[in-house]
Amino acid sequence: MTLPPPRILSIDIQRFETINEQSGFLNAISVEDRNRWYSEARSALEHGALAMGALDRAQIHAEELFEAFVARHGYTLVIGSGPVRRPTAARATTNAEEVVVPK
Repeated sequence: MTLPPPRILSIDIQRFETINEQSGFLNAISVEDRNRWYSEARSALEHGALAMGALDRAQIHAEELFEAFVARHGYTLVIGSGPVRRPTAARATTNAEEVVVPK
């Protein structure tokens, strides 16, 4: 089985508050300002997640989930999914070919 590479699908900002958008005529917060801040926050969160290895962890987790699922039914699953590989005894090959072998 070959998995597609992991990717970030969305970034949800749970809480982003503007205290007072109309605090004065010289420093009112415009819609453009607020949208720019949201964009900058999403970008910073994405860069932080990538720097902390979120995609590698997602790939490893997906492999563990699929392997556990087929193991419950008496099979061993060999997964090829990209450069990050989690070492397991179940992997008999190192290439990305599809192999499902009964235990």
